Amino acid sequence: MTRPAEYIRRYYGVPAKKGMQITAQDEHGKRRPAVIVGFKNQYLRARFEGEQRIVTLHATWEITYPEVPNPVPARGWCNWCTRERALRADGTVHWHPFPSPQDTCRGAGQPPTHRVDYRIRYDQDEAA
Repeated sequence: MTRPAEYIRRYYGVPAKKGMQITAQDEHGKRRPAVIVGFKNQYLRARFEGEQRIVTLHATWEITYPEVPNPVPARGWCNWCTRERALRADGTVHWHPFPSPQDTCRGAGQPPTHRVDYRIRYDQDEAA
């Protein structure tokens, strides 16, 4: 089962992360700074600056996200195990275990079936 934060990042292609500063439109139509405090289904839970109340916002409706400082790691589908895996600098699939943790997948070192551009990863993923 996918966590709401991961689903939002993948489906909408936005870099939403808990604690991130965003600019969003409030209920009066005014754009104001806010902080993402959590996620609920496909929605962001955010607190506008200077308010205690938490509001529910759609991930793409009148929200400006900051620029993501680090590039997204390249990923692609392994031709052998058909799973999404990291890619090396030369564009081939990085080493990974398959079918057991002790074995090396035969697709490692080979070109992927296709690249994955929608995934955004973070070092720490928040609990939803």
